[in-house]
Amino acid sequence: MHTCLYCHREYQRKVYFDRHVVACEFLSKTNKERELDFEELSDTPSTRELYKIIMELASKCNQLETQMKDITKWANIKKQKLNIVDWLNEHRLHNNTNNSKGPTYFNDLLNEIKITQDDLNVLFETDYTNGVMHVLKRYLDMNITNNGIVLFPMCAFTTKENVFYIYTKSEVENKSEVENKSEVENKSEVENKSEVENKSEVENKSEWVLCDNESYKKLMYLLDKQFMGAFIEWQNKNKHKGSSDDFALIYSKNMKKMMGGVFTREQLYSRIKKELYTYIRCEPPNILEYEIDY
Repeated sequence: MHTCLYCHREYQRKVYFDRHVVACEFLSKTNKERELDFEELSDTPSTRELYKIIMELASKCNQLETQMKDITKWANIKKQKLNIVDWLNEHRLHNNTNNSKGPTYFNDLLNEIKITQDDLNVLFETDYTNGVMHVLKRYLDMNITNNGIVLFPMCAFTTKENVFYIYTKSEVENKSEVENKSEVENKSEVENKSEVENKSEVENKSEWVLCDNESYKKLMYLLDKQFMGAFIEWQNKNKHKGSSDDFALIYSKNMKKMMGGVFTREQLYSRIKKELYTYIRCEPPNILEYEIDY
């Protein structure tokens, strides 16, 4: 059963109901509403006018398609996949001539990191993660040049979470431990000179590489060792306070923070990695290569 919303008349067949509703809706309107409907309909284009509009739009669409074909024929723009390690080795090589005071290579960073009593105090006042980050930030700040360029031998990008790249000296494997002395003596001077130059060139090679888990843990183990040494030094300086109950509480609290509190070493290393990544990450290079084919 179909019921009209305007006069509430009921119909069993929908075809008659639809015819009735069209007329009933019109008759139920006020004179003012009818006048407004007539004004709106007067602006409606006729069927012939709609046909002309559609033909014009179709013509413009064909013109745009032709233009696009011409553009793609003469100019092909390609966005290539970027190898971030290759890009770093091409654009972010740095050396000691850049007015930075900190370590140039990741190898140097491992050798130069020293924990001070101030660093240890930060650890005591906060926790192990913040103590380590205080040290790393200090060395990071040392590698900011006069131009504001950061030359820290570690970097990270927003597109690869918790992934680091390190600037390091390549390790060169010796060809052999023992050489035949007679063969060396029989070599010409030119050959010897060339060999020495090539060997020197290889030994001085430096490059950006992906920081693997082993390299990252070397840094963490070093910081563990340095902090423990600083803690022992602090302990020895305060031996005379050992009998004090207050110092016993301080010692227990500081020792707990040195050991990482409730976290395991692996959990601490993971937390530090996230903090370091957040601190040094930057936007990756946005490079488009344009190839023009003639």
